[in-house]
Amino acid sequence: MNVKRLSGYIGAAVVDTADGRIKGFIKDCVSAEDRLEGIVVQKNGVLRKEEFLPYRAVESFGDYEVRADFSSAVPVGRRELHPVYNAEIGVIGANGERIGRVSDICFDARDGRLVGLEINRGIFHDVSRGRSMVEKFMMRRDGDGEYYAVSEEGGVDS
Repeated sequence: MNVKRLSGYIGAAVVDTADGRIKGFIKDCVSAEDRLEGIVVQKNGVLRKEEFLPYRAVESFGDYEVRADFSSAVPVGRRELHPVYNAEIGVIGANGERIGRVSDICFDARDGRLVGLEINRGIFHDVSRGRSMVEKFMMRRDGDGEYYAVSEEGGVDS
């Protein structure tokens, strides 16, 4: 498993493998319930248009850049996207209580599978106990299309 934190890649350069040039920077990621569906790239240039790049087009996650094949990139306005990193994703425990909000997402860089959520439970809890990690969870969408996470671990207490 090659686990990465999504926060480490927001703002990272995206290099086109066809010509080796930087095409833009990662603005957000898009999730399909249990894995990353793709990335939103804010392109270089005056207009700074955004494009959606499917996860299958990503070839590697380096320390400071992402390398991808841009031939399958689609302008963002042409499809409905559900960004996950910059969204306010709530986390609900198995017994229905609100645990907190997602502060970071861990994923397996090989296949985009979501493998963990870092949970912000409020400043006092986070300072006194540290942030909690949830490894068993399901991403769901409500009736408005907004994501939330359900922890399969019960109430997270670490």
